[in-house]
Amino acid sequence: MTSANTYPEDKGLIHRHQTLSYKLSAGLAGFILLLLVAALIAIWFQGKPLLVEESLAKNKQIGISIVLALGERMAKIEGITAQIANFAKAAPKDPTLFQKVIPSLLNISGLEHVIAGGGVWPEPYLFDKKMERRSFFWGRNSGGELEYYNDYNIPAGPGYHHTEWYVPARYTTKDEVYWSRSYTDPYSLQTMVTCTAPIYLNDNFIGVSTVDLMLDGLSKILSKLTAQAGGYAFIVDRNNKFIAYPDPNQVITKRGGIPLSDNPNEQGYPDFVTVKEFSEKHPSFTPVANFLTQLDTGYSNKNRINRNLLLKQAQLIDQESDEITSSESQLISSQLLRRLQKKSQISSIGLLRLSDDLILDGPTNVEVFSMPMTSWKVITVFPTDTITRQATKISINLSLMVVLFLCLFSIAASFLLRRLTRRLTTITGDIRLATENTENQKSRLNDDIHDEIGVLSYWFNRRTEQLIEAKTNAEYASQAKSKFLASMSHELRTPMNAIMGFTKHAIKKLDGKIDDKPMEALRTVDQNAEHLLNLINGILDVAKIEENGIELATSTFFINPMLYDLHAQFSSIAHRQHLSFNLIPLDHDIEFVGDINKIKRILSNILSNAFKSTKKGGVSIKPEIIDHHRFQIAIIDTGTGLSQSDVEKLFQRFAQVKDGIGAESGTGLGLYLSQRFAHEHDGNITVESEVGIGSIFSLTLPYEN
Repeated sequence: MTSANTYPEDKGLIHRHQTLSYKLSAGLAGFILLLLVAALIAIWFQGKPLLVEESLAKNKQIGISIVLALGERMAKIEGITAQIANFAKAAPKDPTLFQKVIPSLLNISGLEHVIAGGGVWPEPYLFDKKMERRSFFWGRNSGGELEYYNDYNIPAGPGYHHTEWYVPARYTTKDEVYWSRSYTDPYSLQTMVTCTAPIYLNDNFIGVSTVDLMLDGLSKILSKLTAQAGGYAFIVDRNNKFIAYPDPNQVITKRGGIPLSDNPNEQGYPDFVTVKEFSEKHPSFTPVANFLTQLDTGYSNKNRINRNLLLKQAQLIDQESDEITSSESQLISSQLLRRLQKKSQISSIGLLRLSDDLILDGPTNVEVFSMPMTSWKVITVFPTDTITRQATKISINLSLMVVLFLCLFSIAASFLLRRLTRRLTTITGDIRLATENTENQKSRLNDDIHDEIGVLSYWFNRRTEQLIEAKTNAEYASQAKSKFLASMSHELRTPMNAIMGFTKHAIKKLDGKIDDKPMEALRTVDQNAEHLLNLINGILDVAKIEENGIELATSTFFINPMLYDLHAQFSSIAHRQHLSFNLIPLDHDIEFVGDINKIKRILSNILSNAFKSTKKGGVSIKPEIIDHHRFQIAIIDTGTGLSQSDVEKLFQRFAQVKDGIGAESGTGLGLYLSQRFAHEHDGNITVESEVGIGSIFSLTLPYEN
């Protein structure tokens, strides 16, 4: 149902929520609120995760720094080991020369607390054909001085060429070194590791050089690098045995009783525990122990192409040394293979989250880093709460800053909007006064202020002058047109009535006496003449209304008899179109005071349109009392229906719809005049329509009960 918009004559009387200042203020508040929500969402759902990620990245960098610090120390040892190997390869086989040069290569200034010893270990009978074992080894005594040890050359025992730090060197290339498993000095309890470099002469393996590296002080390095972030770090070797831990007492054990491996030398002396042994004592550490245990297996599975080479090399290493178990030989072979494939870069190989940490006593992030060359793992542990708490604190500070900024921005924007709306209110008042003062058409707005509102006022004044001039011209032209059309009423209607009368008379006299084609032509002339007369009548009625207004011939009549007359008038049309035509009269008839001809004309126009638009089904007339002061007459059809756009222009002058009523013929004035007639009776015509379903035209009129 559509109806025209109605406004109070006094447009200044509007509600507060309809004012521009209210809408701008509400829009500003909504915009600021939207900005605030967007900023808070960005801070808490984007910024905070980024801060957490940044903290994790910093923690990761700490782990890399630890690996780099260790790598720097170990790189120096590798260089010294290589120097000793080069000397042994190039020097003549003079024991005196060896005993003079090797200690000088080991005794590097600044590294006395790092290098525990070292030497040269020739292959059996290569240095002296009469001696199977002829090594040159120096170790630091209790005073820190390098002292020569000949114990390894004693014929008894398996010999140094079957040790864990010697055998794998046979399978390294010329430019590589091998790092042994970590071991604990039984007297000083210092953790140590041996760097072994192979010695090749004319591509023949002739022995190794070694440097023993003391790992004392690693815990201090780890503590210094992790203290600022509130965490700690520890290191495990190739066999997942602890090398460094914040509390050494928790990771030291006494090897004895049932051996932990098939190496009898590991019994009966202090040593560091493995991660598996540590997790058995501290179950919260189990996820870390499981992850570290699976790393080596995972590497082997990822290198299926080199699987055969790895197993073959591991078998040889296992056979040549009683100190190396079959499982450890695979780890050693895997370590050598990684170095051969240049896969010894520093990297993070895993991030775990523990719900409870033994030292930090709370949830932690545990990250594992690979140690180049040695297959060690550096593990950093940082509290999760610290990372989250710091990110939350920064997010809260940012949120407070955003809220403060938006508050200041809203105050400034409100002040500017207030000034703007005050100017607009002043202009609105001036326009209202100019509108109310109809006698003084020269009223002007103040356009002296040189800004956008001043320019608006200037062009408003110019437009007002043009409208006044156009209104004057239009009124003069309208009056002239109305007078002309009113005076032409007789001259236009008389010829058309004559044509229609002659045509109808000819049709009546000649029906059945002439051929169908001429008779059809006469009927076409009659129909078009009637259509043209309706158009002329509509135009003349509009002109008459605009000239003199609508004059009502008021009388008192009953509604039901009037509707019976209309039903009888249109029944023949319904019969001809094979449509049903129903009238449901009022149970209690209404006595109405008005112009019966105008009311019948309204309903006739609606009925005519209903029959034009209806091809099947039918048309119904249904009067209904709405309340004690109003009643309506509804005309219901099952025609083509109307679109919303057609309904909106239905009561405009000369309006033609695209489909439905009036699409085939019509003046475009019938419904316009009908609505005018309805308004003169203080009534209204409304429409409810749906395309393909039909339409309901309702004439609502007032009456006195």
